[in-house]
Amino acid sequence: FAVAIAIYIIFKGPKRYTGIDVNPKFVAWAEKSGIQTTCFDVRQQDWPEVDCVVMLGSLYHFIPDQKVILKKGLKTAKKRFIVSEPIDNLAQRSAWLSRLSSVMINPGKSWSNERFTQETLTMAFQDSGCTRILENGRELIGIFDLD
Repeated sequence: FAVAIAIYIIFKGPKRYTGIDVNPKFVAWAEKSGIQTTCFDVRQQDWPEVDCVVMLGSLYHFIPDQKVILKKGLKTAKKRFIVSEPIDNLAQRSAWLSRLSSVMINPGKSWSNERFTQETLTMAFQDSGCTRILENGRELIGIFDLD
């Protein structure tokens, strides 16, 4: 479903979109791939005001401060905030995969390798005023309708 959201945004959704990442190497790769991207730390900087914020598989990086990040998304999105996050993580199944994922997805800053369960993510969404929670196999999708 996260891929479907991304495809919709790119081809049928808004006319402009910008990817945000703290890791300059990820940003450089995205820009070389033709994706408008900016490099900044969402924990430290104000987010640009937009119609819709879509966060795909990255909220766990901010555990235990996920509520702060959810509040920032709600503050900056004018119409909708969508968060798609895995709750069945392969990295939780083996120490080897956990170490590998730590290297492969390291954003280059201090971050959490902890993951959400269905219960902890549902609670974070509900505590933040989520409008709808959808289950999609290994992921939960929180939709915050703001208008």
